[in-house]
This record gives sequence, structure tokens and C-alpha cells, in this order.
Amino acid sequence: MTEKKILLIEDDSRLREGLLVLLKSELNLDADWAGSTKSALRLLTNGAYDVVVSDNKLPRFGDLGDKTEYHQGLELLKWMRQEEKYRETPFIMHTGDDLPEVRQQVEELRGIFCPKGQLNPSLFSCIEEAMLAHT
Repeated sequence: MTEKKILLIEDDSRLREGLLVLLKSELNLDADWAGSTKSALRLLTNGAYDVVVSDNKLPRFGDLGDKTEYHQGLELLKWMRQEEKYRETPFIMHTGDDLPEVRQQVEELRGIFCPKGQLNPSLFSCIEEAMLAHT
């Protein structure tokens, strides 16, 4: 069986490192990471991922248009839904940005909203469910 591949997009290095360790040990996932939309776009363009987990508030580097730096994760999700390769790929918005309008936009774009205060069981459950639905 092929190991599933996940892309974690998180600019907080401490949180990112902790999540990467847990993704490998708890879910046995092969994970790449990006700290900005620029590096995420490079990885998405050159690779293939079964699930993408992203923060919403990301650095402006590699901006996806004339948008503010505060919703780069949302802009990345919009980009993915326009790309044939990632149109159906599960996208989990793991963010502390628990605004109703952000949640609504993520859900309208067929993404999964998972607030940052909910780590292990909730985030991992979201990832597992997304992978099962995508197989």
C-alpha cells in the first residue's frame, strides 16, 4: 500500500514541527511542509498530495494576487479548486481565524474548517476522514 502524502502549510515553526512529528508517528503520513504561499505553490505545482492542511494567516511571500496577507490560506484554497490536479483534493483549514465568514468561504469551496485550538483528536480525525472520502 502506498503511503499517503500530506502538505502542511504553517508559518509558526514550533507548531509546524510538532504537527509534523505527530502526523508521522500517529497517522503514518509522509508530510512535506511550507511556511508561505510561495513555497506551498512550488510544492503543489511540482508534487502530488492526498491532503493539504493550511493555516489561513500566512506570510505574503508569493502572493496569489492583490490580496491582503491575512487570508492567504483561503486564496490558496481558491487556487487549488481552479487547478484540475487539486480540484477534488481534501483541504483542511487549520486556523485560529475562527470568523464565520472565513468558515463559510472554506465550506463553500469544499474545504474542511478545523479551528487551531483543536489539535490531536480533532485535526487528526479531520485528516483521516478526508483521506477516506478521497480514496
